Amino acid sequence: MQTIANSASQGQITLTFWLHFAHDKLTLAQIGGINAVQIKLKLLADRLRLITISLVTCLCAHSLMAEKLSIETPKPVAVKPASVDTIVLLNQGQIEGKLLTVDPDQTVYQIQLVSGGILSIEKDQVDRVIRQNHSLDEYHRISPTFADTAKKQWEISHWCSQHRLKDLAMLHAKRVVQLDPNHSKAHGLLGNSYRNGEWIPREVYLKSKGYVKYEGSWMSLERAALREIRTRTNERYLQWQFDLMQWRRGLDDRRVEKTNIKLIEVQNPDAVPGIIYLLGKEDNSELQDAYIKVLGNIGNSSAINFLIFNSVFQNNERLRNLCLKQVLRHQTPYFIQRYARYLDHYDNGIVNRAAYALGHLKYRSSVVPLANALVTRHINEDALDDPEKNPIYFPSRQPFGHRFDVKGPRPSKIHLTTDGFNAKSINPYGVVKIKNRGVRDSLVYISDGVDFGFETTAWKSWYISQLTIRVPTIRGRRDE
Repeated sequence: MQTIANSASQGQITLTFWLHFAHDKLTLAQIGGINAVQIKLKLLADRLRLITISLVTCLCAHSLMAEKLSIETPKPVAVKPASVDTIVLLNQGQIEGKLLTVDPDQTVYQIQLVSGGILSIEKDQVDRVIRQNHSLDEYHRISPTFADTAKKQWEISHWCSQHRLKDLAMLHAKRVVQLDPNHSKAHGLLGNSYRNGEWIPREVYLKSKGYVKYEGSWMSLERAALREIRTRTNERYLQWQFDLMQWRRGLDDRRVEKTNIKLIEVQNPDAVPGIIYLLGKEDNSELQDAYIKVLGNIGNSSAINFLIFNSVFQNNERLRNLCLKQVLRHQTPYFIQRYARYLDHYDNGIVNRAAYALGHLKYRSSVVPLANALVTRHINEDALDDPEKNPIYFPSRQPFGHRFDVKGPRPSKIHLTTDGFNAKSINPYGVVKIKNRGVRDSLVYISDGVDFGFETTAWKSWYISQLTIRVPTIRGRRDE
């Protein structure tokens, strides 16, 4: 009998452990985003079901034995939830609990966990601490002391507003207008409107104007429809990303449930974010090639934009050229504008990469923007005092590995010109003119061997001459 009772007790401990385990898994899964949760959720649910079946069996036996031995089963004690802080780690994992240590001189954080217990963690492992509004605890302490009158309920509502407890401030304001229907300040806080001698609730007024409530916010019907479309689109993106991750894991682990995905046949535009995600994580060069080819097969705007961008900014030359190869499958004169925008970039390497792409498009309408980029202005690095101590960030010179860099350069550097770079600098750099051999090579290639060197005017004149309309000679029919 003692064994059965111990088993039941052990079952309770086991359930408590797995409930905490589930909570921690869902919390730590935020490191990898929603995809990590989706991947682990099914396995975790299966484990919990097995544990629950075992626990029920143990508890039933425990209940019967307790009746025979007159053992009173302890009742669960309700724990009042408290506001918690969020501690974000350097690896972007999160820990929820109440921060006990606030002394800036201490090197260790003491955290009272939601699941119980105290955790110590070194401060140098913490990225940031998001402190919650502990005024909620103070509210629970003082709110019973305020009488149920319009005056006192307005005072507690005002206190809540000052302490950023918006929902509670609104709750007490609603009580105020119940007690005093003409309390203008409470109506103002609730957003009610005074029309034709009466107060109209905010909800009624907004509905009369054609607004709808969507996910807790009031907005126009059109905006709500767009947000719903965006939400459903994101759900499709996530489903494809989850399925593709399962497919990829199945290549390395036979135990993973197989999917029906045939990668090379994927043409659904919703798969693009998932393909890009896998590309950024892939070490296998053959799969990298396959992912890029699939993006070319899909060929929608998001896939093409990604390929165009990385045919310039991807520092791995092999991967950069693979992107350009897929761009050329869909080439159109519109792409001239897309590449020409990088011809005045402050990074000379980016200028020549964009020119290389324009040359392979081989549209003669590229001649003018290329001619303008034959000689470009760049920072005079030879005049820098100590370039190693204060290096300049150049996107084309950033180190790279065998993986595809899906993040790309710093956003502020993508369309930055030399003049723009200097405008942002405290001490402007000296500028030097550089002849771009890559630009000249592209012009020669486009013109089928014509070469005017770095003479911008000569290239433009040649282009204009190619546009001259030659009217053919039309011979009339000779009557015999």
